[in-house]
Order: sequence, then C-alpha cells, then structure tokens
Amino acid sequence: LAKYKSTAAQNIQNNIYVDNLVTGVSTSSDQLDCTQKAINFYREANTILHDAGFNLRSWSTNDPSVRRIIKSDCNRDTETVINLLGLKWHTSDDYITFTNKSGASTEANPTLITKRDVLKQSASLFDPMGLLSPVHVQAKIFIQQLWSHKCTWDEALSPALAAQWLQISAELISARTTMINRKYFICSPSDVV
Repeated sequence: LAKYKSTAAQNIQNNIYVDNLVTGVSTSSDQLDCTQKAINFYREANTILHDAGFNLRSWSTNDPSVRRIIKSDCNRDTETVINLLGLKWHTSDDYITFTNKSGASTEANPTLITKRDVLKQSASLFDPMGLLSPVHVQAKIFIQQLWSHKCTWDEALSPALAAQWLQISAELISARTTMINRKYFICSPSDVV
C-alpha cells in the first residue's frame, strides 16, 4: 500500500479489519457524484489489492448503481443482510442491527438465576460501537453489585436481586432488536458505501 500514493490506498490502510474492508465515500449533494466516487474506489481498491496478491470479494453497497457494476464483475455478495464486524448491515434499507446471540436466558427458570447466568447473558451482547451502552452498562453495574454481595457463581440470587436482573435482562433482550440507521451521523442522505 505504501507504493500507492492515492486516497484509495490510504482508505484501505485505515479501514481494513482482519478480513473486512469497511469504508465509504464522502457525501455530496449530487447523487451521481457519490455513485461515481464509489465506483472509482471499487475499481482502484480491486487493482491495488490484486497487485498485492489479494482478491477482494463479496462487495456490498447500499447504492443500486454500484451494486449492478459489482454484480457484473461477479464480486457482489448476494445477501442483503451482511455480517460486518459482529453486527448485521441490511444493505437494501441501509440500517444496522445487532447479532442475536442468545445468552443463558433467565426467562426459562426465573427462580434459579445465578451470577454465572447473569454474566453469560450480559456478555452475549456484542456492541463494538457502544450504541447500546445505556442498557448494557446496567448489566455491568448489576454484575458489580453481585460481586459486592459476595454471590458465588452457582448460588441462586435472592428474590430481590433476581427481580432486578429480570428487568435488566428484558431490556437487554429488547435492545437486541434495535435498528439503527447507518447514516445516523451523516448530514446528507446521499452517502454511499
């Protein structure tokens, strides 16, 4: 990447995470300009990485015009819901949801909730951007509370603690269904990824 003195090479270097390149193009009031920038990036990124011996594949975008070009190159991911860094990106409607890993559900047996169950359910929520922090932090504070009460791993929580956890647990489960517009922090609706 160092031998390329281009914006695309810099973009690749700054936005590659293990095997995902997560990036976009800058917004413009002109949708055609954004689409052309995305197409140019797609082509240049493919060239740069191909020269280095890598094959970028499974491209995804929220722009129908860019999707058609990628599809014609046989590089398009045919899924409209893409797993991306532990989240799910719904490309057609351009929103993000959370992976619904199920932790140890305390709804199955609300009378026998242990510190182990609490920790397992709390840790099952993967939120790399901290978007659900207002809910998730409640679970973390509750876990600290369990430590201060000196609860053991497999001891049933007191009825008061169990009731408190059931409320937090319901909020965690509900938070998993949150849908966030990917362009939440973007001023222009014409942003293309």
